[in-house]
Amino acid sequence: FASAGLAIGLALQGSLANFAAGVMILFFRPFNIGDLVTAGGVSGFVQDIGLFATTLHTPDNDTIIVGNSSVTGGNIVNYTALGTRRGAVAVGVAYGADLAKTKQVILDAVGKLPMVLDDPAPAIAFVDMAASSLNFSVMCWSTSDDYLAMLDAVRTACYDALNAEGIEIPFDQVVVHMERDDAAA
Repeated sequence: FASAGLAIGLALQGSLANFAAGVMILFFRPFNIGDLVTAGGVSGFVQDIGLFATTLHTPDNDTIIVGNSSVTGGNIVNYTALGTRRGAVAVGVAYGADLAKTKQVILDAVGKLPMVLDDPAPAIAFVDMAASSLNFSVMCWSTSDDYLAMLDAVRTACYDALNAEGIEIPFDQVVVHMERDDAAA
């Protein structure tokens, strides 16, 4: 009987861990049905919270069932819990561009977008002097539901506004210098 009990206990170890984790999830509520989360190494919208597993529905229309011990065994990121999200869009302009004017043009453009929240206000930071461009990070807030549409609208508004103002948006380029050997000529 002792050996059989040990064998059964070892066989149920994973199920008991999932059950205990399920109770913790239901008690502490780190997420609710409908929330967009990353848990157990996968991301998706929470469809069901069971005692043994949590079901996520991905943006690619996949259903993923994650054992609750995997969910509670790592970090849980809940993207929708607070109702708003901040997105950052990278924008590069050509060397020689007026930095103050570039910042103002971008801020004016994104400030007019209806899905960009006024509070907190959009912000821009000059982040890098890269090989082919001066790079900015444009940070805007939106509701969680508008997040992807907001990122698209910010990119489009930045592109259109910079073009309208004649501020060049460069592409990556490599300049090759060849040294001439006068002795061989």
